[in-house]
Amino acid sequence: MTGSGRPGDLGVGDRVRFDGRDQVVIGVSGPAVCLADTGGTVVTVSVSGLLAAEDFTVLDARPRPGMPAVSVLDGLPGEAVQEALWWQRHIVEVLLGVPQGAEEGTAPRPEYDPAVFTLTRREQAKAAELTAAGHPVTASAIAKRRRRYQEQGLAGMVGHRAGRRMPPHGRADAAVVAAMRQAIGEAADEPTRTAAFVFRRTRQILAGKGGEAAGELPSERTLYRLFGRLEAGRHTTGSARTRRSLAARPEGPFGRVPASAPSQNEVPVKTNVPQLAPQLSAEETSAAQQQTSQSIGIAERNIGASKGKTLNAAQQDLASKVRSFMGEAREAARTGDWIRARNAAKKAEVLSQELAGSL
Repeated sequence: MTGSGRPGDLGVGDRVRFDGRDQVVIGVSGPAVCLADTGGTVVTVSVSGLLAAEDFTVLDARPRPGMPAVSVLDGLPGEAVQEALWWQRHIVEVLLGVPQGAEEGTAPRPEYDPAVFTLTRREQAKAAELTAAGHPVTASAIAKRRRRYQEQGLAGMVGHRAGRRMPPHGRADAAVVAAMRQAIGEAADEPTRTAAFVFRRTRQILAGKGGEAAGELPSERTLYRLFGRLEAGRHTTGSARTRRSLAARPEGPFGRVPASAPSQNEVPVKTNVPQLAPQLSAEETSAAQQQTSQSIGIAERNIGASKGKTLNAAQQDLASKVRSFMGEAREAARTGDWIRARNAAKKAEVLSQELAGSL
């Protein structure tokens, strides 16, 4: 066991290695720790049992949902708070067999006994119970809430409408987003720049504004994801000729015109303007082809490494996005749009590396 893997430091949502399997902490109560593996098997083990296990270690310590839960619920309507607590009680019963807050020694109801029924059967039982009580819900919806609770704790039980929305550019600081936008904008009329150059320029912009954010840039993977979102359609890492051509284009084929009666609302209108792939020189085309092939090769290897392994919901989502970007890259290559092919392939490569790192 590593020094950072002390059971006393565990919280709900932490990923640990124990008994030869990767498991998630779903409950901590006094000297007992409740764990669930990827197959939904739930076990309760004492702290002394964890200490005695030679292979125990903390793989991924998540933010403690138990502590931040208060701040997560702060500012929400009373009804939203009650709903989150109501769902927590039911989801904990699905996981542990007894509801949240049950007295010590409380026996599970027969349909929720982990020793008798699988997690899937318990989810089905909870869906049937709530539906019969006037709260229609499917077993798949219960499973989705259960996974959110395992990952986020009480915060995962807050309804989407009541909860705080994720910013459009993820958790990246607004100052970092603004600085990278500026760095990408500056590159429009400059020679071709690499992503690494944009990252350095972003840091310089932040430092020039006197902020402390310059030393708090997110990880390289996060920077690449943010860069991919902000530079989409700008071809910052493509040819300068292409960027200038795009900058000189008129607005796209979508416009707005006043609607006729009975409403005065504006409606989008699409004109029949063909979209042509940017023209590259023979040298630029060859470079884009090589980069596309290299990125797709890396993505295919990383996807191949996940075959035969049980993926969690986040990993399945990553794998799906990687395959989608690879398909987009191949389709763009078939039409000769090597700029789009290269960009899609690079996104597939970055996401596949994130997937491989999580296995």
